[in-house]
Amino acid sequence: MENHLPRVIAEDVAKVNPNLVAHQDGKIYTVRYEAVNAMLLNEFLKEHRKVEEQQATITELKKELQAGSLIFLCRRAPRRWQAFHCARR
Repeated sequence: MENHLPRVIAEDVAKVNPNLVAHQDGKIYTVRYEAVNAMLLNEFLKEHRKVEEQQATITELKKELQAGSLIFLCRRAPRRWQAFHCARR
């Protein structure tokens, strides 16, 4: 049975990150898939941290909104901003 795993073109990978390809006789030879996997995992973890930080911010803003302590800006007229206080009703 043939291997049907997705493959990428080494030259394209080298344009993004030259450290992810192996060279032979001074020319690009192949993709270093073990390095690609490590890089992808690292990028996934960075994005996951961002999502966690955003979720924490959302949670905090919801608490402030519910407590009536959130102040926000609203454009009432062109080029004019006003601050408003969200009061519980």
